[in-house]
Amino acid sequence: MTRERPGTARNVRNIRQRGWYCRRCGSPWRDEWVVCEGCGADVSSRVLGYSRPTVEARGDEIQFVGPWKMLAWPGQGTVALHGGPGSGKSSLSAMLLDDDNGRLPKNRGVWITKEQDPKPVGKMMRRIVPSRTLPPIIARVEKPNDVAERLQLTDQGPVIVDSLTAFGLKEALIVAHLVDAWAKRNNERALCIIQVTKDGSAAGYMEIKHLFDAIVALGSDKWGRRQFRVEKNRWGPEGALYWKFDDRGEIVQPSFNASYSVEGIPGSFYLHPYPLPGAKWCGLLDLLDSESRLIPGLASAAYHAAYMPTGFIRAPQEEERKRFAVANGLRWVDPENLHELLDGLPARDEEDPSSKKKGRKQRSTQVGREKRQLRRSVTKRIEGRSYQPPHDEQPITDEE
Repeated sequence: MTRERPGTARNVRNIRQRGWYCRRCGSPWRDEWVVCEGCGADVSSRVLGYSRPTVEARGDEIQFVGPWKMLAWPGQGTVALHGGPGSGKSSLSAMLLDDDNGRLPKNRGVWITKEQDPKPVGKMMRRIVPSRTLPPIIARVEKPNDVAERLQLTDQGPVIVDSLTAFGLKEALIVAHLVDAWAKRNNERALCIIQVTKDGSAAGYMEIKHLFDAIVALGSDKWGRRQFRVEKNRWGPEGALYWKFDDRGEIVQPSFNASYSVEGIPGSFYLHPYPLPGAKWCGLLDLLDSESRLIPGLASAAYHAAYMPTGFIRAPQEEERKRFAVANGLRWVDPENLHELLDGLPARDEEDPSSKKKGRKQRSTQVGREKRQLRRSVTKRIEGRSYQPPHDEQPITDEE
């Protein structure tokens, strides 16, 4: 009986052997290292099979471009990206071959594909990442053993596999283990694209979802706008971000020309345009609209409740909702900054620059009076009125 070579697909679950690590930062220690490139520790910090990290590895996180900015992706990390046909999986994955600060060399990266030939992949690369001097190596594979052979020749990432689902149910799991083991062994980044089932969930074994450090879903909100959703994240919070293709096919962030309430749950937040029906957390927008002070570009998540000290119930995960709104270019409104916002809103009548000093003084007095009246009106609405019993309830008097 022939014995399988280490790293081949058949014995994939056994290729993770005990390795050497840096005791100070936990980075995998490569054979060619004299000092740890993560923290600068000398060879005395090289230990076998364990670590006790007390410092952060230098330059461990890379800020990628586009929607990937919201994912703090460190070295030695794996991500699974799933979405339906035409959702932009390959285009967004190609953006990982570029970064904001130029720390990712322009000749790095490997694209492993079973779905496409190198020619169309190269054309997509030139459209999405025109700044690269050379396209990445584009490897056309058929079997998990082909993936294993390519990974043995690769020591620098990111590695992108398009897609796991194309290998079939069992072989997709084998390839996922191969990629995960490669990323951990080389202290590098890797991404695997996954197709979706009829209900929109990632296809394949549940073990694949647990294997990756982060899960990103591509979809659209109830209004049809494209969303980049982080459903699982071992490196930070979950969240979502809007994106779109422009006229040239490049990926950009859309602009929002209305005011919105932030609805949904973590990882699936969406912007609900005001005043379209179906919103739950639009109490502050209702208040501003009733005073004719609602302007485009605002976002909020609160519900009117007179018994609360602020006059509103805040939505769960308010800080996450705020980050989501601000990341999409909107200004956040909450009960605490409501009056500050009102002070910054433009006056109804703009002052004529050619007016006299006396006229400017009268106009300033008028604007100040208007703001004080607006404050009193808003405060009255927030505080609410005293309880009035319904018509079918008769109050009990002392005579009874």
